[in-house]
Amino acid sequence: MNFLLDKKGSFFLVSGFFLLIILLLTKLLADELSTSIVLSAGPSENIEEIIDQIIGEKSTSSNKNKPDLKEEIEHAKSRLSKNDYKAAKSNYKRLVEHVDKLDKYKQNPLKYDNQGFLKNAPNEQVRQKIIQSRIAHLEQEIQTFYNNIIKIIS
Repeated sequence: MNFLLDKKGSFFLVSGFFLLIILLLTKLLADELSTSIVLSAGPSENIEEIIDQIIGEKSTSSNKNKPDLKEEIEHAKSRLSKNDYKAAKSNYKRLVEHVDKLDKYKQNPLKYDNQGFLKNAPNEQVRQKIIQSRIAHLEQEIQTFYNNIIKIIS
């Protein structure tokens, strides 16, 4: 009888010890998660918000409420593989290039009419359709680069 009580007591002691370890690990994990950077955006952000965020990152304002996308990529570096980190940086670089390209194109579409589509358009309606199509294409590429970055660093 005493032998059974000793076994039960040992079982409860070991079980309690494991429960205590699990609780401590859970607390440590919760503390770690609460101090990590929360992504400032997700793949569902619209194109205007993405463009505003990239333009805001390029400005030198020190009034930031949330980390910018470049900072989030750097923060994720420690948990990403070398290839994923490189891909995120590459996508970010192309994202910035496309935001710049879109901004310049909106300011002066005729300057970037390399193939003469705008110059040779039969009327103003066709010209505007060509411009809107080019803008939509650039915005779609920006959205794709952004979504790729979020997928990689999430």
